[in-house]
Amino acid sequence: MVDFGSGFDLEPDSNVPLSTTIPVYRTGRAKPRKRAENVKLQMKMQKQKDVAQALAHVLKEKLEMNKQRDDAIKEMEELRGEQAARTIRSSRAELEAATNNIDGSRIIGQRGVGTLYKGRSRHMAVAIKRLNVDHTTFTY
Repeated sequence: MVDFGSGFDLEPDSNVPLSTTIPVYRTGRAKPRKRAENVKLQMKMQKQKDVAQALAHVLKEKLEMNKQRDDAIKEMEELRGEQAARTIRSSRAELEAATNNIDGSRIIGQRGVGTLYKGRSRHMAVAIKRLNVDHTTFTY
């Protein structure tokens, strides 16, 4: 009987070829247990790669959204500047004509500061605010 030291005992007169009964490992090839570990490691590395790609995608979207937000803020500031330029100064007679002598049916809203009326002046739809004279209505 021949002992190969790996738990396999063969009789010399056995008809089984040695290459099928003795596990042969070539240099550079992983053992079966190592292969399973390599598969797990590869799966872990793939997950990390997927997470990194997802994170890069999210960061790219965030940068794009920040750019859109900055552009919107810039546009809003430009519109505010244009709106200030659109403020029209009118005489009292012109304001009364636009609001039909400050008719109550043309009221859009009322606040502590004053009353807002809708009207037409100079062939445009306008909003006219009539401020309260009584300053005691202000809350601080």
